[in-house]
Amino acid sequence: MTPMASKTIAPIECMTMAQAGRAADRFSDKCRKDGIILPKDQVQIVLEEEGDEVAEEMFGVLRKRVEARLILIHRDPVIVTLATDHDPDLFYRDRSGLWVYDDYRRLVVAKAQPSKSGTICRANRFELAKDLKDTEIEVALPKNHLFGETEVCALIAGMIAEQSDGGDGKLLNNGRANLFYLGSCVVDVRWFADDRGWHVFTWSRDRIRWSAGSRVFSPATAA
Repeated sequence: MTPMASKTIAPIECMTMAQAGRAADRFSDKCRKDGIILPKDQVQIVLEEEGDEVAEEMFGVLRKRVEARLILIHRDPVIVTLATDHDPDLFYRDRSGLWVYDDYRRLVVAKAQPSKSGTICRANRFELAKDLKDTEIEVALPKNHLFGETEVCALIAGMIAEQSDGGDGKLLNNGRANLFYLGSCVVDVRWFADDRGWHVFTWSRDRIRWSAGSRVFSPATAA
């Protein structure tokens, strides 16, 4: 049994082949209308030598326009396997590279249970497409988006262990928030370059407006 096993998330309805066909038709119409300005020999060379790059750029434009209409942008889910036994009370203490705030220990750590080495933690990951308050974010998240104290402690600890030096990874390391919603609070995890460390603290809901580009996690089950 993994820490996330009791949580579920609705499947995401992805772009259909019919929609891809409509996009291709629009492009074909544009080429028929304005293609007269492009020399066919050079067009052929580009299609043969750079066709994949052209397709990637075209899809990138579509993706940006779609994401501009979203509140939350779906990113790749994360899977973390604990390399060692995890005791929340021992792990979440101030030390070099980690600063743990009193409210996090009181509201989260105090209610969390230890997790065994090899525990697999799974979470879905989203990015804020615009500045949002907690109530706006939670409406857009899956229905069962609240973490339990034990699972969030294990998940965060596993991700911090993978990025102990602040390198790139599952958590943002650019000073923006990594958010986790619990019934009692909002957990905020951030890397601060000035003191070379991770900060773990909590907020009450809707105290601030989270910046676009911040990351939000929610529980997930194995596929």
